[in-house]
Amino acid sequence: MLPPLCPLDPGKFQSRILWIGCSDSNDAEVDILGLDQSQVLVLRNLGNTVSEDLSCSTMIQYALSLEVCLWIACEDVY
Repeated sequence: MLPPLCPLDPGKFQSRILWIGCSDSNDAEVDILGLDQSQVLVLRNLGNTVSEDLSCSTMIQYALSLEVCLWIACEDVY
């Protein structure tokens, strides 16, 4: 159970977490966090590239529009 990081509006998307992880990670982010898939926005890309990756920029814009308030950029998890 996550602490209340930001207020949730029942009419909006319920995810409070954006997970940016490496595409070759062996573990699922929902298993690491102990959450349901509907609670986490996930972007996996090669090498956690953020600054020059169009898909990452798009996901960040989407997360901002949904008012996601916890962002995790995770290295490889083995």
